[in-house]
Amino acid sequence: MSIINSIRRFIFNLPGKRFGYYRVIPIFVVAGAGLEYLMITWRPFGVNFYEVYKRKQAKEIAESRLNEER
Repeated sequence: MSIINSIRRFIFNLPGKRFGYYRVIPIFVVAGAGLEYLMITWRPFGVNFYEVYKRKQAKEIAESRLNEER
């Protein structure tokens, strides 16, 4: 229960009392932007998320075109 109380205390100590629980939305927006930035720039094993996605999408398009020709 102490974790829940700590989270509740953190939320209610944020400014913007009239917004209630909605005052945490900017925190999640910033966290999402940070995650998106990491997915673009961080390259574990020399490749990032978008390169893998593009490669997989190109492979699916090529396979569908080959299946259409047959």
